Amino acid sequence: AGRRDAALALVDQELQGAGAVNPNLRRLVIVPAELDDYAQFALATVRRLAAAGAQVRVLPDRGDRIPELYLRDQTIFLLRADADQIASGALRLDDPVRARRVRAELDELWDRAGDPPC
Repeated sequence: AGRRDAALALVDQELQGAGAVNPNLRRLVIVPAELDDYAQFALATVRRLAAAGAQVRVLPDRGDRIPELYLRDQTIFLLRADADQIASGALRLDDPVRARRVRAELDELWDRAGDPPC
């Protein structure tokens, strides 16, 4: 709990700066059925982002394999992590057809999603 509290304090500190939240960036978070320590930390971070003005929606995990990605115009960035879930880069895909398809799928998920729990 001590490490989580320290990490959340850093999140709070980061969110206090001007322009810390991009209001045009949408974040869709898949919430697992069982909330382990990591999922609880992620939800606490999501709540803070939403309170700071970020567009955040959540969906319950239904077992679908949804990759972590960032979609910018016609470019998809598939986020990578190592075995310890530490970010290790991204794979860039410049594919307008695939990007349009991913955008449509993400829009459908966004419409089904709800606000983060309080």
